[in-house]
Amino acid sequence: MSLFGLVLTPLRPGAALVTRPASAVTRPIGAAIAPLGVVGQIATDVRSIATSTNELTVAVEELDAIRRRVETLEVEVTRMRQAVEDVVGEVSQVREQTAPLGRLAARFSRRRPA
Repeated sequence: MSLFGLVLTPLRPGAALVTRPASAVTRPIGAAIAPLGVVGQIATDVRSIATSTNELTVAVEELDAIRRRVETLEVEVTRMRQAVEDVVGEVSQVREQTAPLGRLAARFSRRRPA
């Protein structure tokens, strides 16, 4: 029964003699308080969503920083590979140019008396 029905409905004869259980009184109070619990749950949910959104924003920023660092490292690795290839080319040239010296050194070592 609604509060409206309790207040505005005229008393019927004999209605005052009927006793109601104690829970009948607490139900309307509980029904009035229940929306406050829903509002509290909504506030908790909104806080949880805000926290999750903040954490997600931080994660996206960290991933972007990692992406930028990886791009920088890719450029550095490419440069290092090119430098290694250049060094390999230079070492090959040095070997070719010093090969005659090795043969000459071998001749001198055979000519010296032991």
